[in-house]
Amino acid sequence: MNSSLSSVLKRALATAVFAALAGCGGEDASKNLRAGEEALAAGDTEKAIRKFEASVAIAPANVDAWVMLAGAQLKFGDVANAGKSISCALDLAPNDADVVELAAQVAFYEKHYDQAEALYSKLAAGDQERALRSRALSGIGVVNMARIAEAGNLASVFRDRARTALLSAIRLDMKNSVARYHLGLVYRDLGYNEIARDNFSLFTGIERMRKRDGDERVAMVATTILPDLNERINEEKSHSKGADNRNSSAAADALKKARAAWDNGKYKTAKLRYTEAYAADVLNYDAALGLARAWEKTDSSRTGLDTALNYYYAACKLRPSAKDTLIKTAALATRLGKHSMAAEAYSRAVAASPYDPVAIEGLIKALKTIGRVKSAEIYRRYLDFVVATKR
Repeated sequence: MNSSLSSVLKRALATAVFAALAGCGGEDASKNLRAGEEALAAGDTEKAIRKFEASVAIAPANVDAWVMLAGAQLKFGDVANAGKSISCALDLAPNDADVVELAAQVAFYEKHYDQAEALYSKLAAGDQERALRSRALSGIGVVNMARIAEAGNLASVFRDRARTALLSAIRLDMKNSVARYHLGLVYRDLGYNEIARDNFSLFTGIERMRKRDGDERVAMVATTILPDLNERINEEKSHSKGADNRNSSAAADALKKARAAWDNGKYKTAKLRYTEAYAADVLNYDAALGLARAWEKTDSSRTGLDTALNYYYAACKLRPSAKDTLIKTAALATRLGKHSMAAEAYSRAVAASPYDPVAIEGLIKALKTIGRVKSAEIYRRYLDFVVATKR
């Protein structure tokens, strides 16, 4: 949340209009404002606060001075007084984007989540410029993430609100590193480890491109979060039965025969060869997918389709980015009345391809079927946003 604080202050400082400090005390107010700016740049936040306080005492109608004071107080950890200061700025300039953005941040730190979301929603409106809307949507995502821990039965609703807000932020600005970082957290908590890793990797890439290699969060992701995710992914694969006895060469030979049989319409033979390929290497995505398709093609009984679904699900675990396979898995699960599994597969399909209308629409229907109506409505609004916006 505080990642955009510095930019707010820089914009406020850059646009400070000292001429607005009218009256006999205008010169003193201007001097205090400049002194506060210099102190802030030098890292002396306490002095900066004193100077900004002196400035607003002399010229209480100067919005920029109130913004700088609130920002400095927030940086110092004085959230209560930051709230009072930014309220004064809001009274003077309720539609100023810099003021509203900082007010939303302060409200978040005060744990006034409804107020924070309302302010961010104002900035996320369609008539604002895309970068600002993206930052505001990130803010909405973070606010909803903060509410998950105390939400009880509504935790999944707030998680879905956070997820869709962050995805929307990225759709408006692919280089929104704050959204990437927090989306990584959401997916890590959901157990979507590969997709989480992708987002954290994009986060570090964006920040390093901006020469922020030394940032504490970048270092934490690089040294702790990404290695931990890699360990989780490798550990999950190693627990697959047969993973410690793989024969890649035998699997490749069997796959070649399976594909040839399939192309010639010999589906039962293909199933036998795919079975051999998967037995040789249980971590081979093509073998798992081929076996799933072969079972579905050759055995329309409930048992046959259940077996096909199990292999589709295995293929999805091996390649979480395979959106089409995830959608196929979800569709078959729906056909078999396994709606919770369908919802999970569609959810993972949205993770793999966030702006695919088929995946989102499938998730909406599955959520409605299992009674998660509030979440379904969240994704309905998200789908409307996806359709209405272009990258």
